[in-house]
Amino acid sequence: MIDRREDLAGLPPDVIGAAADAAKAARLPGKWVFGLQSPSIWPFLSYADNRELRAISSPPTPAAAITAISGTNKRTPARQASLRQERSQLLGYRTFADFTSKKRWRRRRRPSSISSNRVWTPARAMAIKEAAALQEMGATERRGFRGGFTLQPWDWRYYTEKIRKSRYDLDEEALRPYFSLDRVRDGAFAVANKLYGLTFTPRPDLLSTTRRSPPSR
Repeated sequence: MIDRREDLAGLPPDVIGAAADAAKAARLPGKWVFGLQSPSIWPFLSYADNRELRAISSPPTPAAAITAISGTNKRTPARQASLRQERSQLLGYRTFADFTSKKRWRRRRRPSSISSNRVWTPARAMAIKEAAALQEMGATERRGFRGGFTLQPWDWRYYTEKIRKSRYDLDEEALRPYFSLDRVRDGAFAVANKLYGLTFTPRPDLLSTTRRSPPSR
């Protein structure tokens, strides 16, 4: 939750408006609420100038993760992990990862690391290259700040957006009106028709307001 307008610097108007609507729904008029759902958190991390708030809001941080997970949901993954480990050890494997790797080995008859490395090696090289560019931009922008600048996870989207804007003059928020749900749906249908010859016909008769009784058995 944000209660100072100056902390909204850098955010597009529609993102601010959505946060204000979320605050009203939470009975917090005059404030702005950003959740950890994608439509809320990713624009915030991409555009918010306040680095401290980006750090607090970044999903990988323990504080954000704890906030996002209820007590019940925290217990369920822990129980699943415990049962997986127990099953793996009963079958003679040290960990669940060893068990699943062995299953994939038998199915593919070759180490899964071979195909994984084909993706991992070039992806890692590109990530290192991107990180260097982001570090350079962040250090240039924050020159003179105490402690200098070291790229952090919550800086990645923010400086990626700045580089995209400076190099290609591309603003994702400016493109958003052209990708409304109706336009995206119609585009997907058009592509399916062109590639596969499929046609789609509206069936409003299926949208009955009355619940139909289930068929008898």
